[in-house]
Amino acid sequence: MKKVVIVGFGNIGKGVLKAIVDFPDMEVVGIITRSRKRVIEEDQHEGLSVYEIRDLEWQKLDADVAILCGGSKDDLPVQGPYFQQFFNTVCSFDTHGHIDNWFNEKGQPQLGYFQMMNAMACTYGHVATVCQGWDPGIFSVMRAVFKSCLGNCDSFGFYGLGESGGLSMGHSDALRNVVGVKDARQYTHAIHETIDKLRKGEITSATKDQMHWRECIVVLEEGADEESVRETIVNMPEYFKGIKTTVRFISQEELDEKHQGMFHDGLVLGAAPFGAMEYRNSWDSNPLATAYILLAYARATIRLSSNGGEGAFTPLDIAPRFLLEDEGPNLNLV
Repeated sequence: MKKVVIVGFGNIGKGVLKAIVDFPDMEVVGIITRSRKRVIEEDQHEGLSVYEIRDLEWQKLDADVAILCGGSKDDLPVQGPYFQQFFNTVCSFDTHGHIDNWFNEKGQPQLGYFQMMNAMACTYGHVATVCQGWDPGIFSVMRAVFKSCLGNCDSFGFYGLGESGGLSMGHSDALRNVVGVKDARQYTHAIHETIDKLRKGEITSATKDQMHWRECIVVLEEGADEESVRETIVNMPEYFKGIKTTVRFISQEELDEKHQGMFHDGLVLGAAPFGAMEYRNSWDSNPLATAYILLAYARATIRLSSNGGEGAFTPLDIAPRFLLEDEGPNLNLV
């Protein structure tokens, strides 16, 4: 039985605990959280050992892999390298522009998340599988397949295909970290005119602002300035800057009543002069879907480690058979 520890117990962490019943070869052996009291009071732990990050008692855990369930903006860049010292890890880091080395707004070079995790994993002899959600993640694999099989054509990811858009967990988390924001939700909307033009071959490329617009629903802290918060949001690098973004302020009561759903969907589209390829997913719950993907890649992480692997791996580095419960040939899937 493969032993899993959950790091962070927000929506994704709770999703992992719920989804693991469908992974009979895996079990959760502990939860690491900022607030043990909250987890215990919510009765979410189901008899599991719950540890606070600062207590360090969790270092005694015998776990094959840690599933890192924190947010990409502020949690994972700190927690990822830290926990990599102690465990093999899997995460859904999704700030695309920060996966590889990057430059901040002052032009200063910054170490990419992949490079940080690779350095720590190699130092401690562990495996880190990074960016294993649905985008990056499953979408990354589809983009690679389409690009190679359609003669090196470009492929594009679109999100929030329905009228109400799709809830983005990472962008919602980024909003909640803005000073003056009490609570928030962010919906991504695909621009269907661009999808249609790509399908018809009328265009062969598209910029970020031609592909999506973003809707931010925000509850302000008491006394916060609307315009200051709005300016901070629309100018946030890697999240909203350069893309049409609307910001609407509502009450906590309205948000609780009308914005609790977590539906999201998307597609990858690759188009060449002779044909096109598409992949689409649709999730009733974005965090639960992400949890299922993380568990599959947690299984792969353990196998990579058992086979002598170390260092960081992206979705493109992992053979699909490593995701399966049965490690055999699985010719029935071919």
